[in-house]
Amino acid sequence: MVIYKDISDEAKYRFAIVISLLFVMTRFFVPDFFDNEWIYSINPIKLLNPRFLSHDFFSDKIFPFFLFFDALTSPFYYFFDYLTAVFILRILIWSFQLWALSRLTKTLGITWWGFIVLVVIWLNVEQTLAAGDWIIRSANAKPVAYGFMFLAINNLLNNRLKWAGIFSGITISFHILVGFWSTIGLLLTLIVSKYRTITIKEVMSFCIFALLPALPGILPAVYGEFFNYYLNNSQPAASEVARLSVVLANPFHLDPKHFLKGLEYLKVSLFFISTILMMNYLAPRDKARKMALFVLFLCIFFISGVIARHAEWYRFLKYYPFRLADSFVPITFWMGFVIFFQKMIQRFEKNRIFLILTIPFIIGVANYLIDQCDKKPRYHLSLTSFTEAMLHTEPRNTAYYLRERGKEWYRFIFNRKLSDLEEVEFWIKDNTPQDSIFISLPWEQSFSLKAQRAEFVAVKPPPNARIIEWMERIETVNRGPLQAVGIGIFYELLKNYPQLTEKEIIYIKCKYGADYFLTNAKINFKFEVAHRNNSYVLYKIKDLRCLESL
Repeated sequence: MVIYKDISDEAKYRFAIVISLLFVMTRFFVPDFFDNEWIYSINPIKLLNPRFLSHDFFSDKIFPFFLFFDALTSPFYYFFDYLTAVFILRILIWSFQLWALSRLTKTLGITWWGFIVLVVIWLNVEQTLAAGDWIIRSANAKPVAYGFMFLAINNLLNNRLKWAGIFSGITISFHILVGFWSTIGLLLTLIVSKYRTITIKEVMSFCIFALLPALPGILPAVYGEFFNYYLNNSQPAASEVARLSVVLANPFHLDPKHFLKGLEYLKVSLFFISTILMMNYLAPRDKARKMALFVLFLCIFFISGVIARHAEWYRFLKYYPFRLADSFVPITFWMGFVIFFQKMIQRFEKNRIFLILTIPFIIGVANYLIDQCDKKPRYHLSLTSFTEAMLHTEPRNTAYYLRERGKEWYRFIFNRKLSDLEEVEFWIKDNTPQDSIFISLPWEQSFSLKAQRAEFVAVKPPPNARIIEWMERIETVNRGPLQAVGIGIFYELLKNYPQLTEKEIIYIKCKYGADYFLTNAKINFKFEVAHRNNSYVLYKIKDLRCLESL
C-alpha cells in the first residue's frame, strides 16, 4: 500500500490512459478501413502523388480543407501501405485524444480510476445525442480537432487565455467546423463568465492567439466557399447545393426533421439540462460555471439549427450547428456522473466494491432508456426486454468485442484470405490501366483506394457544388430518381444497381466515360469478361453505339 501511495497522480493517469486505449481498441481497432477513413486518406496520398485518382469524379477536385492534417499524415502513406498507415494513425490519434481528455478531466476533479470509468461508460452508452456524430472512432482530422478542443477548454477553465486561444486556433486548422463552433463557444463563455471584470485586452488576447494558428484552416475554407459560389459563375446556386446536402445527402447529421422524432426531443432536452446542472453543482466551483456556460452555448447552437431547419435556412445548416453539442454534451454528462460517483465512493467507503459493481447496471439502464427514445427501439416496454438490455452490459460487451477483434486480427495476420471483393480490387490494381474509370459497386466506398482506380460514382456525396452532378450520376446507377435519403440511399442502390442493363451501361460510357463495369457474378452481358470469381464479374466496356444509347 505504501508503494501504491507513492506513485504520482501523473503516473496513475498515464496508466489509466493505457487501459482506456486498450478498451478503445476493443471497439474500433478493426483490420480494415473504418467509416470514412478512405476519404481522409486520399488527400494525404495526393500531396505526395498529385496524379493519384486524377480521373476520379469524387477525388480529382477535393479541396484541401484539412491541409494541416493532410500534411502531417502524408509521410505515413509514403513509408507504409495505405491500410497500415491508417492502423498507425488510429493508435496515435486515440492516444492523443485520451491524453488531452485526461487533462480536462483532471482539472474537473476526476481521478485516474474515474477516468477509466468515464471512458467505459461513455463508449458503452452513446457518443451521440441524435445527429449521429462521434468524437473517437476512426483516423481522420475530426478526432484530432476534438483533442485540441479538450486542451482549449482545459486552459480556459484554468484561466490560461493565451493557451486557450492557441489550442482553439489549432482546432480550427485541423477541422474548421469543430474549431469554429468550439472557439465561438469558448469566447462567449469567457465573456459571460467574467462579464464584470473582463477587459478588452483579455478578449483581444484570446482572439489574436486563436487567429494566427487558425489561418491554415480558415484560408482554404474561405477560398473554397468563394471559389465554389462566387468566383465560378458556372456553379449552381449555393442554396440548392446546401438544400441537397441537408435533406438528401446528410440528413442524419444536418436535418433535425430527420433525426429528431418523438421522444428524441425529450432525450436531447434531458441531456442538455442535466449536464448543465451536474457541471454547475458537482465540479469544482471555480471551474463549474465556465463548463456549464460552454455546454449552454452548445445547446443554443443546437437550437439555432432546429430553428434554421423550420425556416429552411439550408446554408446555415450546411455549417453543422448540431455537431459539437451532439458529441460533446454526452461525454460531459458522463463526466458529471463520474464526479458524482466519486463522491458516493468517498461517502460510502465501506461499500466501495458494491458501488463499482453497479456500473454495468447503470450502463444497462442508460442503454435501455435511450433505446426507448429511438424511432425503432430494439427493446420493448416489458420486464423481459428490460432484463435483456441489462444482460448486454459492460463485461459481456467487452468479452464479445475482444473475441471479435481477436478473430479478425488472427485471420488478417496469420490466415489472410481475401474476400471475393478484395480479390477483384487487387486484380484491378495489378491488371488494368491506371487511368481506367470503373462503374463499380457504389456502396463499397473504399473501392477507389483499394483498387487505386477512378470510380464513376460512389454513395458518398462531394462536399461542394459537385453534389448536383453526383445526384445525376447516382440516379443513373440507381435507374431512376432516388426515393430514399441519407443511409437509405445505400439500401436503394443495393436493390437497383444489379438491375442495370447493357444499354444503360453503354449510356454511362458514352455520356460520362467509363471503361469497366463491376457487378454480381450471376449477371451475364455480352461485354468482354475481364475477370470473374464466385461473387463478382468485371466487364470491359467496348461497345460504342453511343447514338443508339443516347
